[in-house]
Amino acid sequence: MFIHNMKHLIVFVFISAMCFGLNEACNKICNRIVIRNWFDHGQVLLVKCKSNWGRSETSRLVASDDGTSFVVDFTDYPWPFHTRWDCNISYRHDNHTYYYDLEAYHSNYPRHDQIRVWIGKDDGIWFTRSYEPSSSPVWVLPWKLAAMCFGLNEACNRIVIRNWFDHGQVLLVKCKSNWGRSETSRLVASADGTLFVFFFNDHPWPFHTRWDCNISYRDDNHTYYYDLEAYHSNFQRCNQLRVWIGRDDGIWFTRSDDMPVWVLPWKLA
Repeated sequence: MFIHNMKHLIVFVFISAMCFGLNEACNKICNRIVIRNWFDHGQVLLVKCKSNWGRSETSRLVASDDGTSFVVDFTDYPWPFHTRWDCNISYRHDNHTYYYDLEAYHSNYPRHDQIRVWIGKDDGIWFTRSYEPSSSPVWVLPWKLAAMCFGLNEACNRIVIRNWFDHGQVLLVKCKSNWGRSETSRLVASADGTLFVFFFNDHPWPFHTRWDCNISYRDDNHTYYYDLEAYHSNFQRCNQLRVWIGRDDGIWFTRSDDMPVWVLPWKLA
């Protein structure tokens, strides 16, 4: 009985110490993402990373004998919030753009002493969770070839905003690109789901293309809204579709004509 109780005591002390250490450690920068360029032919690797809370980090890595590195240090967000970093890694070769949009880090609770090492090589992207020599990186992802728009006089991408409210609600839409173009609309809910569509081309590499949209409505003398990143690409693509749908319970999303999914709640202004 004494031994049994002692085991429970040891487990309790261990968990308490772990949680205390976590709180102490995460008062400082305690996790790390490393992007490395291990190409064989002096290739330039472009890296753009963004967290789910809006922090952005970018770099231009030139391949070298020691494997040029780009490091992002960060602390996980406190529970119950999750922490996620998405990174776009891309390079140009023979007039083509190769890329991968990867989830570089994700945790549903606060952790510390975490490391994620992503390595760009000629044959794809390699990965390891350690600096230790005994922990050799493994191949995990192939490079993707970015589709190019050849008829740039014809816009090939589009954003669609739809009003699927149930009670004749008016939805106000204001969209703006990172290059200054603006589009606005006033959508009145109807049985067929009133929509607002605009077409555009991505800017040529190495420039990125981004569209931000403010969607809002009034109800019971209150304004509800969301400022969303409606489209973002780090290189030139075509035949892209982003469909954002305003409904009573929030904002829904799809990249095609498939069934949309709920993604965002309305905010109260």
